[in-house]
Amino acid sequence: MSCLRPLLALLLFTSILLSSGCSLFPDKDDIPSNWSAARLYDEASAAYRKKNYDLSVEYFQELEKRFPFGPFAQRAQLDIGFVHLDNAEPELALSSANRFIRLNPRHEKVDRAYYLRGLATFDDRSGKFGPIRFFDPATRDPRTSNESFQYFSELVTKYPESQYSADARQRMIYLRNILADHELHVAQFYVKRGAFVAAINRAKYIIEKLPQSNATAEALAILVRTYKRLGMHYLSNESLSVLQLNYPEHPLSRTPSGKTKS
Repeated sequence: MSCLRPLLALLLFTSILLSSGCSLFPDKDDIPSNWSAARLYDEASAAYRKKNYDLSVEYFQELEKRFPFGPFAQRAQLDIGFVHLDNAEPELALSSANRFIRLNPRHEKVDRAYYLRGLATFDDRSGKFGPIRFFDPATRDPRTSNESFQYFSELVTKYPESQYSADARQRMIYLRNILADHELHVAQFYVKRGAFVAAINRAKYIIEKLPQSNATAEALAILVRTYKRLGMHYLSNESLSVLQLNYPEHPLSRTPSGKTKS
């Protein structure tokens, strides 16, 4: 009988816990109802600094629910986007940025939301802006790179003096080179397949839409060669003249005369 008493006590204790909803062990979701907007914001920020992103989001969302109006709610709408970004949730980060811009178009920190949109779609795999990953970025789908470029462009156009514009411009240079390299990769593919008109269109896109990129010289070289293959010697010579003037060190610029017959 004495052996049963500890077991009965344990069963009774377990029953009490179940009936009380385990109140002796409060869940992290039980956010005190008396917390102010400032306290919720501070707790969310502290959780973010500790990289407890899920808890940070929870606090920010609770802040918006309890105090939908006021400066802390606005700050939460923007900051939660950066939490999503660091938590590898770019779609949610982009959604948060768009929501903030829609709800607070004249907010003093709306430029930060425009910057967040660019970051949320920015895929850096070179190691320049983030960890190095081993692959050729020119071969990937350029859709997100183009989207990111447009978002950063909107930031620097609307808010040229923003503290985020300098970084945005550097990222735009990187993205422009990525987009141009992709177009060059496709143009070279068309040249190998003998699709010279398609190759010319891709090369012209690089020169006209993505000027001053790392691929511009090679795009001009493609025009020189493909126009020549098509018997369009005048256009080939014109392209060569532009190449020689702007990129005198390119191998094709140093060929003797280089001109083709008209």
